[in-house]
Order: sequence, then structure tokens, then C-alpha cells
Amino acid sequence: MTISRKTATAILLFIILLAGGLGAQGGESEKEEERREMQRILKFARIDRVSKTLWPIKTQGEANWNEATGFCKKSRLGAFWNWRLPTEEEARIVFRRKKKLKLDFGEGLYWLSGDAQNHSKKAAAFDFSKGSVNRVAKSESHLFRCVSGKDRSGLISGSTW
Repeated sequence: MTISRKTATAILLFIILLAGGLGAQGGESEKEEERREMQRILKFARIDRVSKTLWPIKTQGEANWNEATGFCKKSRLGAFWNWRLPTEEEARIVFRRKKKLKLDFGEGLYWLSGDAQNHSKKAAAFDFSKGSVNRVAKSESHLFRCVSGKDRSGLISGSTW
């Protein structure tokens, strides 16, 4: 798979920002390009450096667990293509930081990942108004917000952290 220079720049910038920012390397035009790309990303998402995830500002929709998982896997939001449902740990971190990150979740349950290996009829959903996890039927319709970031293999969009 080949990726465009713009996509590669966005991925690199996301990784650099999570690692603590830009150093003194690179020309001024390169830094300016990175700054513009970050401004573009921040129009639709927020970077949480604690959970190392990128969270869209808006909820993607409402669906059952399988539909939400499928939507995230197929998503290509911005320059990032490894979108997925958040883990419980990521949701708890963002719950504590949602005001700082300027993320509004409103009322309702949001689907979490982590049940792909488990073929049970229930999955975890997070209540961002209370900070609690509920086990609900996968067939129920709940809100979801896909995240991009470090997956179980330690990779983000084909690059290491």
C-alpha cells in the first residue's frame, strides 16, 4: 500500500506531538507545513497524549456493536486509517480529561472495543456522563466514536510510537 506525502506528514506529526513536540530540526517551511496539517486535524479531532489516541470532536453515530465496529474499521478520517472503537482504559482516561480536551459526549452509552475475540451476545459500553461501564446486548443501538491510535500490536497507521 502506498500513501501520499500529505498522509505521511500527518501521521508523522501526530507521532511527534504525542512524543512531546517538535525539536529544532527541519526547515522553517517543513515546520509551517506541519503546523498547517495539525490545524487541519484539530478541526475534526482532539489528541489525547495520555491515552495516545486521536478522538473525533463529534460522535460518528448510533448503531449496534457490529455496525459500529465495522464503520470504524472502514473509516478513513483525516490522514488516519486505523480507526476503531476505544478500549475501556482509553475511555476512562478521556472521561477524566474530556473538559480539557473540549470533547462533549452528552448523554448515552458509547460502544467500547475488546469483545472481538469473545463471541458473546454482550459488549461493553461506556457512559461518559458517569464514567461507568455497562454490559449491553450487541444488538442494541448505542452511540459510538471511533478513535485512532496505538493498537494492541503497538502500531499506529503502520508506524511505531
